[in-house]
Amino acid sequence: MPIWQTKETHREPLSRRRLIGSVLLTCLLSLLALFLAMTCGATTFSSDTYNGSLLWLRAPRALLGYATGGALAISGVAFQALLRNPLADPYVMGVSAGAALGGTIAIIFTGSIFLIPLCSFGGALLTIIFTMWLARRFPQNSALTMLLTGVVINAFASSLITVLKVAASATKAQELLFWLMGSLGYPAWNESILALVLVLSGALLLTLLAPKLNTLALGEKVASTLGINVERLRWVIYLAASLIVAAVVSIVGMIGFIGLVVPHILRLIIGPDHRLLLPCSFFGGATLLLLADTAARLGFGLFDTSLPVGVITSFFGGPFFLWLLARSKTTVGN
Repeated sequence: MPIWQTKETHREPLSRRRLIGSVLLTCLLSLLALFLAMTCGATTFSSDTYNGSLLWLRAPRALLGYATGGALAISGVAFQALLRNPLADPYVMGVSAGAALGGTIAIIFTGSIFLIPLCSFGGALLTIIFTMWLARRFPQNSALTMLLTGVVINAFASSLITVLKVAASATKAQELLFWLMGSLGYPAWNESILALVLVLSGALLLTLLAPKLNTLALGEKVASTLGINVERLRWVIYLAASLIVAAVVSIVGMIGFIGLVVPHILRLIIGPDHRLLLPCSFFGGATLLLLADTAARLGFGLFDTSLPVGVITSFFGGPFFLWLLARSKTTVGN
Protein backbone atom coordinates (compact mmCIF):
# COMPACT_ATOMS: atom_id res chain seq x y z
CA MET A 1 0.00 0.00 0.00
CA PRO A 2 1.48 3.39 -0.99
CA ILE A 3 2.46 5.74 1.79
CA TRP A 4 -0.27 8.24 0.91
CA GLN A 5 -2.95 5.60 1.60
CA THR A 6 -1.72 4.36 4.99
CA LYS A 7 -3.66 4.88 8.21
CA GLU A 8 -0.78 6.96 9.54
CA THR A 9 -1.38 9.62 6.90
CA HIS A 10 -5.18 9.65 7.19
CA ARG A 11 -6.66 12.96 8.23
CA GLU A 12 -10.09 14.56 8.34
CA PRO A 13 -11.51 16.09 5.12
CA LEU A 14 -9.71 19.24 4.07
CA SER A 15 -11.36 22.42 5.29
CA ARG A 16 -10.64 25.94 4.09
CA ARG A 17 -9.36 26.90 7.54
CA ARG A 18 -6.93 23.99 7.63
CA LEU A 19 -5.78 24.65 4.06
CA ILE A 20 -5.09 28.34 4.64
CA GLY A 21 -3.53 27.76 8.05
CA SER A 22 -1.14 25.03 6.91
CA VAL A 23 -0.04 26.84 3.76
CA LEU A 24 0.40 30.10 5.65
CA LEU A 25 2.46 28.43 8.38
CA THR A 26 4.83 26.71 5.93
CA CYS A 27 5.09 29.94 3.92
CA LEU A 28 6.10 31.89 7.03
CA LEU A 29 8.68 29.24 7.92
CA SER A 30 10.17 29.52 4.43
CA LEU A 31 10.35 33.30 4.73
CA LEU A 32 12.07 32.92 8.10
CA ALA A 33 14.60 30.57 6.50
CA LEU A 34 15.08 33.12 3.72
CA PHE A 35 15.78 35.82 6.31
CA LEU A 36 18.28 33.59 8.10
CA ALA A 37 20.01 32.78 4.81
CA MET A 38 20.57 36.47 4.16
CA THR A 39 21.63 37.44 7.69
CA CYS A 40 23.68 34.42 8.83
CA GLY A 41 27.06 33.37 7.55
CA ALA A 42 30.76 33.16 8.23
CA THR A 43 30.99 36.97 7.94
CA THR A 44 29.19 38.92 10.65
CA PHE A 45 27.64 42.38 10.47
CA SER A 46 29.64 45.38 11.65
CA SER A 47 27.98 48.57 10.42
CA ASP A 48 24.76 49.70 8.76
CA THR A 49 26.48 50.35 5.43
CA TYR A 50 28.28 47.02 5.52
CA ASN A 51 25.07 45.28 6.58
CA GLY A 52 23.27 46.57 3.50
CA SER A 53 26.07 45.47 1.18
CA LEU A 54 26.23 42.03 2.75
CA LEU A 55 22.48 41.53 2.47
CA TRP A 56 22.60 42.64 -1.16
CA LEU A 57 25.36 40.12 -1.89
CA ARG A 58 23.59 37.24 -0.16
CA ALA A 59 20.11 37.92 -1.51
CA PRO A 60 20.56 36.34 -5.01
CA ARG A 61 21.93 33.15 -3.50
CA ALA A 62 19.09 33.01 -0.97
CA LEU A 63 16.45 33.55 -3.65
CA LEU A 64 18.02 30.86 -5.82
CA GLY A 65 18.03 28.48 -2.86
CA TYR A 66 14.37 29.28 -2.23
CA ALA A 67 13.47 28.51 -5.85
CA THR A 68 15.60 25.36 -5.96
CA GLY A 69 14.25 23.80 -2.78
CA GLY A 70 10.68 24.58 -3.77
CA ALA A 71 11.13 23.19 -7.28
CA LEU A 72 12.68 19.92 -6.13
CA ALA A 73 10.08 19.30 -3.41
CA ILE A 74 6.95 20.10 -5.41
CA SER A 75 8.19 18.16 -8.44
CA GLY A 76 8.84 15.21 -6.12
CA VAL A 77 5.19 15.28 -5.02
CA ALA A 78 4.05 15.52 -8.64
CA PHE A 79 6.16 12.55 -9.80
CA GLN A 80 5.06 10.44 -6.84
CA ALA A 81 1.41 11.17 -7.61
CA LEU A 82 1.93 10.56 -11.31
CA LEU A 83 3.53 7.14 -10.80
CA ARG A 84 1.80 6.28 -7.49
CA ASN A 85 5.22 5.36 -6.14
CA PRO A 86 6.78 6.96 -3.03
CA LEU A 87 10.32 6.63 -4.43
CA ALA A 88 9.73 8.72 -7.55
CA ASP A 89 11.50 12.06 -7.64
CA PRO A 90 13.37 14.19 -10.22
CA TYR A 91 16.56 12.17 -9.80
CA VAL A 92 15.03 8.71 -9.93
CA MET A 93 13.02 9.78 -12.97
CA GLY A 94 16.22 10.77 -14.77
CA VAL A 95 15.14 14.37 -15.36
CA SER A 96 17.90 15.86 -13.23
CA ALA A 97 20.49 13.58 -14.85
CA GLY A 98 19.34 14.61 -18.33
CA ALA A 99 19.53 18.27 -17.40
CA ALA A 100 22.94 17.76 -15.79
CA LEU A 101 24.25 16.01 -18.90
CA GLY A 102 23.13 18.90 -21.08
CA GLY A 103 24.76 21.39 -18.72
CA THR A 104 27.96 19.31 -18.62
CA ILE A 105 28.24 19.37 -22.40
CA ALA A 106 27.79 23.15 -22.39
CA ILE A 107 30.41 23.67 -19.65
CA ILE A 108 33.07 21.51 -21.34
CA PHE A 109 32.60 22.43 -24.98
CA THR A 110 31.41 26.04 -24.82
CA GLY A 111 31.91 27.50 -21.34
CA SER A 112 29.13 29.97 -22.11
CA ILE A 113 26.95 30.87 -19.14
CA PHE A 114 24.10 31.50 -21.58
CA LEU A 115 24.25 28.06 -23.19
CA ILE A 116 24.33 26.10 -19.92
CA PRO A 117 20.62 26.71 -19.11
CA LEU A 118 19.61 26.08 -22.73
CA CYS A 119 21.51 22.81 -22.91
CA SER A 120 20.11 21.76 -19.53
CA PHE A 121 16.59 22.42 -20.77
CA GLY A 122 17.40 20.44 -23.89
CA GLY A 123 18.69 17.48 -21.89
CA ALA A 124 15.60 17.47 -19.65
CA LEU A 125 13.29 17.80 -22.66
CA LEU A 126 14.91 14.87 -24.48
CA THR A 127 14.53 12.81 -21.31
CA ILE A 128 10.84 13.71 -21.13
CA ILE A 129 10.21 12.88 -24.80
CA PHE A 130 12.01 9.55 -24.63
CA THR A 131 10.31 8.50 -21.39
CA MET A 132 6.84 9.45 -22.58
CA TRP A 133 7.44 7.69 -25.91
CA LEU A 134 8.28 4.46 -24.12
CA ALA A 135 5.25 4.87 -21.84
CA ARG A 136 3.03 5.04 -24.93
CA ARG A 137 4.62 1.88 -26.31
CA PHE A 138 3.72 0.01 -23.12
CA PRO A 139 0.45 1.62 -21.94
CA GLN A 140 -0.48 -1.33 -19.72
CA ASN A 141 2.57 -0.67 -17.54
CA SER A 142 3.17 3.01 -18.29
CA ALA A 143 3.97 4.07 -14.71
CA LEU A 144 6.47 1.26 -14.20
CA THR A 145 7.95 1.91 -17.65
CA MET A 146 8.49 5.59 -16.83
CA LEU A 147 10.15 4.77 -13.51
CA LEU A 148 12.48 2.12 -14.94
CA THR A 149 13.31 4.34 -17.92
CA GLY A 150 14.28 7.10 -15.49
CA VAL A 151 16.61 4.75 -13.63
CA VAL A 152 18.29 3.69 -16.89
CA ILE A 153 18.63 7.29 -18.11
CA ASN A 154 20.10 8.27 -14.75
CA ALA A 155 22.77 5.58 -14.98
CA PHE A 156 23.49 6.28 -18.66
CA ALA A 157 23.76 10.05 -18.16
CA SER A 158 26.01 9.59 -15.12
CA SER A 159 28.34 7.39 -17.18
CA LEU A 160 28.54 9.95 -19.97
CA ILE A 161 29.21 12.73 -17.48
CA THR A 162 32.08 10.68 -16.00
CA VAL A 163 33.58 10.16 -19.46
CA LEU A 164 33.33 13.88 -20.20
CA LYS A 165 34.99 14.76 -16.88
CA VAL A 166 37.91 12.45 -17.66
CA ALA A 167 38.32 13.96 -21.12
CA ALA A 168 38.09 17.57 -19.91
CA SER A 169 40.96 19.78 -18.83
CA ALA A 170 41.87 19.98 -15.16
CA THR A 171 40.24 23.40 -14.81
CA LYS A 172 37.00 22.34 -16.49
CA ALA A 173 36.91 19.08 -14.53
CA GLN A 174 37.24 20.98 -11.23
CA GLU A 175 34.50 23.42 -12.22
CA LEU A 176 32.29 20.56 -13.31
CA LEU A 177 32.89 18.56 -10.13
CA PHE A 178 31.83 21.43 -7.89
CA TRP A 179 28.74 22.09 -10.03
CA LEU A 180 27.66 18.44 -10.07
CA MET A 181 27.90 18.22 -6.27
CA GLY A 182 25.14 20.84 -6.07
CA SER A 183 26.17 24.35 -5.12
CA LEU A 184 24.18 27.57 -5.05
CA GLY A 185 27.39 29.49 -5.66
CA TYR A 186 27.20 33.23 -6.25
CA PRO A 187 24.51 33.74 -8.89
CA ALA A 188 23.71 37.03 -10.57
CA TRP A 189 20.43 38.76 -9.82
CA ASN A 190 19.01 37.96 -13.25
CA GLU A 191 19.72 34.22 -12.81
CA SER A 192 18.00 34.08 -9.43
CA ILE A 193 14.97 36.12 -10.49
CA LEU A 194 14.51 34.16 -13.73
CA ALA A 195 14.73 30.84 -11.86
CA LEU A 196 12.26 32.05 -9.23
CA VAL A 197 9.75 33.24 -11.84
CA LEU A 198 9.94 29.97 -13.80
CA VAL A 199 9.64 27.85 -10.68
CA LEU A 200 6.72 29.84 -9.25
CA SER A 201 4.89 29.56 -12.59
CA GLY A 202 5.34 25.79 -12.72
CA ALA A 203 4.48 25.38 -9.03
CA LEU A 204 1.26 27.36 -9.51
CA LEU A 205 0.25 25.15 -12.44
CA LEU A 206 0.91 21.97 -10.45
CA THR A 207 -1.07 23.33 -7.48
CA LEU A 208 -4.03 24.12 -9.72
CA LEU A 209 -3.97 20.49 -10.89
CA ALA A 210 -4.11 19.18 -7.30
CA PRO A 211 -7.78 18.03 -7.43
CA LYS A 212 -7.02 15.95 -10.55
CA LEU A 213 -3.97 14.47 -8.86
CA ASN A 214 -6.19 13.41 -5.95
CA THR A 215 -8.44 11.61 -8.43
CA LEU A 216 -5.48 10.07 -10.24
CA ALA A 217 -4.29 8.60 -6.94
CA LEU A 218 -7.38 6.37 -7.03
CA GLY A 219 -6.18 4.77 -10.27
CA GLU A 220 -6.13 5.61 -13.94
CA LYS A 221 -9.36 3.73 -14.68
CA VAL A 222 -11.24 5.58 -11.96
CA ALA A 223 -9.82 8.91 -13.16
CA SER A 224 -10.87 8.17 -16.75
CA THR A 225 -14.36 7.18 -15.60
CA LEU A 226 -14.66 10.53 -13.82
CA GLY A 227 -13.88 12.39 -17.04
CA ILE A 228 -10.15 13.09 -16.66
CA ASN A 229 -7.98 12.78 -19.75
CA VAL A 230 -5.22 10.78 -18.05
CA GLU A 231 -2.80 10.92 -20.98
CA ARG A 232 -3.03 14.71 -21.26
CA LEU A 233 -2.78 15.15 -17.49
CA ARG A 234 0.33 12.96 -17.40
CA TRP A 235 2.00 15.06 -20.09
CA VAL A 236 1.17 18.37 -18.42
CA ILE A 237 2.39 17.22 -15.00
CA TYR A 238 5.53 15.63 -16.34
CA LEU A 239 6.44 18.64 -18.47
CA ALA A 240 5.74 21.22 -15.75
CA ALA A 241 7.63 19.30 -13.05
CA SER A 242 10.55 18.45 -15.34
CA LEU A 243 11.06 21.95 -16.70
CA ILE A 244 11.13 23.65 -13.30
CA VAL A 245 13.71 21.07 -12.22
CA ALA A 246 15.76 21.78 -15.34
CA ALA A 247 15.55 25.50 -14.60
CA VAL A 248 17.31 25.11 -11.26
CA VAL A 249 19.63 22.21 -12.16
CA SER A 250 21.08 24.30 -14.98
CA ILE A 251 22.32 26.78 -12.36
CA VAL A 252 22.98 24.81 -9.17
CA GLY A 253 23.74 21.30 -10.43
CA MET A 254 22.36 18.16 -8.79
CA ILE A 255 20.98 18.39 -5.25
CA GLY A 256 19.48 15.20 -3.92
CA PHE A 257 16.85 14.01 -1.46
CA ILE A 258 14.82 17.23 -1.21
CA GLY A 259 12.20 15.75 -3.54
CA LEU A 260 12.03 12.57 -1.47
CA VAL A 261 12.36 13.67 2.14
CA VAL A 262 10.13 16.76 2.18
CA PRO A 263 7.00 15.14 0.66
CA HIS A 264 7.34 12.15 3.00
CA ILE A 265 7.68 14.31 6.10
CA LEU A 266 4.66 16.40 5.16
CA ARG A 267 2.51 13.39 4.26
CA LEU A 268 3.06 12.06 7.76
CA ILE A 269 2.14 15.45 9.26
CA ILE A 270 -0.64 16.89 7.09
CA GLY A 271 -1.88 13.90 5.10
CA PRO A 272 -2.02 12.95 1.42
CA ASP A 273 -4.40 15.58 -0.01
CA HIS A 274 -2.51 17.21 -2.89
CA ARG A 275 -4.42 20.47 -2.50
CA LEU A 276 -2.51 20.86 0.75
CA LEU A 277 0.58 18.75 0.06
CA LEU A 278 1.75 20.54 -3.10
CA PRO A 279 1.96 24.13 -1.78
CA CYS A 280 3.24 23.02 1.63
CA SER A 281 5.93 20.89 -0.01
CA PHE A 282 7.06 23.87 -2.07
CA PHE A 283 7.55 26.01 1.03
CA GLY A 284 8.94 23.06 3.00
CA GLY A 285 11.51 22.33 0.30
CA ALA A 286 12.57 25.97 0.20
CA THR A 287 12.93 25.99 3.99
CA LEU A 288 14.99 22.82 4.15
CA LEU A 289 17.39 23.78 1.37
CA LEU A 290 17.94 27.29 2.74
CA LEU A 291 18.68 25.92 6.20
CA ALA A 292 21.11 23.37 4.71
CA ASP A 293 22.88 26.07 2.70
CA THR A 294 23.08 28.35 5.75
CA ALA A 295 24.65 25.49 7.71
CA ALA A 296 27.13 24.93 4.87
CA ARG A 297 28.16 28.60 4.90
CA LEU A 298 28.45 28.66 8.69
CA GLY A 299 30.91 25.78 8.42
CA PHE A 300 33.30 27.90 6.36
CA GLY A 301 35.70 28.37 9.28
CA LEU A 302 35.86 24.63 9.90
CA PHE A 303 36.58 23.55 6.32
CA ASP A 304 38.16 26.80 5.00
CA THR A 305 35.54 26.66 2.24
CA SER A 306 31.77 26.44 1.92
CA LEU A 307 30.60 22.88 1.39
CA PRO A 308 28.27 22.40 -1.59
CA VAL A 309 24.73 22.22 -0.27
CA GLY A 310 24.22 18.98 -2.19
CA VAL A 311 26.74 17.32 0.12
CA ILE A 312 24.73 18.43 3.16
CA THR A 313 21.37 17.23 1.81
CA SER A 314 22.80 13.85 0.76
CA PHE A 315 24.63 13.30 4.04
CA PHE A 316 21.55 13.83 6.18
CA GLY A 317 18.88 12.97 3.62
CA GLY A 318 19.91 9.37 3.01
CA PRO A 319 19.74 8.08 6.60
CA PHE A 320 16.67 10.18 7.38
CA PHE A 321 14.82 8.81 4.38
CA LEU A 322 15.59 5.24 5.49
CA TRP A 323 14.25 6.13 8.93
CA LEU A 324 11.07 7.45 7.35
CA LEU A 325 10.58 4.26 5.39
CA ALA A 326 11.00 2.16 8.53
CA ARG A 327 8.70 4.41 10.57
CA SER A 328 5.88 4.43 8.03
CA LYS A 329 6.20 0.66 7.44
CA THR A 330 5.84 1.26 3.73
CA THR A 331 6.16 -1.54 1.23
CA VAL A 332 8.08 0.08 -1.60
CA GLY A 333 6.60 -0.44 -5.02
CA ASN A 334 3.04 -1.27 -4.01
